[in-house]
Amino acid sequence: MFASVPVNGVLVAFKDVPLAVQRFCVPAYLYNAGEPDFDVSKSGSAFLLRYRECNFALCCRHQIAAFDADQFSIMLQQPNGRFIGLPPDAIGEAQAQPPHQANLDDIALFEYRSPRNGRELRRHFLQIDLATTREDLDAGSIIASAAIGYPTSAVEYSDPLEGGGVNIRVGWLRLYLTDAAPALMDEENRLPMVQDPLALQRPLDRPDGMSGAPVFCVWRSEDWQCHLSFLGMITSARNGRFMIYSARHIRRALDEYIAL
Repeated sequence: MFASVPVNGVLVAFKDVPLAVQRFCVPAYLYNAGEPDFDVSKSGSAFLLRYRECNFALCCRHQIAAFDADQFSIMLQQPNGRFIGLPPDAIGEAQAQPPHQANLDDIALFEYRSPRNGRELRRHFLQIDLATTREDLDAGSIIASAAIGYPTSAVEYSDPLEGGGVNIRVGWLRLYLTDAAPALMDEENRLPMVQDPLALQRPLDRPDGMSGAPVFCVWRSEDWQCHLSFLGMITSARNGRFMIYSARHIRRALDEYIAL
């Protein structure tokens, strides 16, 4: 039996944590102005977080390499059930690092200021403490780790609609992960993880679309309290191994952006 876990200031039952954080894990959408049939493209996953009183959408820079960064949008649901796309107020990228950390620049940041056109946006972003990262945690204290993302295999398209266009249904996936020992072909400056063999889940044979997916863990402190932490973001996957940007590097990128 595990205690409740604080998520955005609300105590959530351990079993309900994935659903509680899922609403902050979104598809990475790009708006295609003037495109009659596909006015929105999906390019992987993204994470909406609130850090140091700022709202950010976070994904990998390679996800938007084929687009202009200002095409990025998040979808917000209206009271009538319809969705509207919201572009960012400002765009940032991880700064160039020393040569031994050159591959730490695959981070794209999109700031959403609040209020925006009279709309309060803070509730759409997960307030999470980035002070505790994977490097700070003992493996024995971690109860479970999971990524939440939007694999391409879970995207469904309707038949063409009258008047043009199609409806798109985008499904999400909860993927339980665990630490893996480093391997020869792993990318540098990543945390390697694999699917948790103790979790009842199918192997994800087609990880397309999981780039940008946030990875969380629930861990227990010495006083037996449970906590939610952001471990990082999936940047790539191959042969059942998932490469994770540590939250420590992401925190540095956010701090550098805020300091500008």
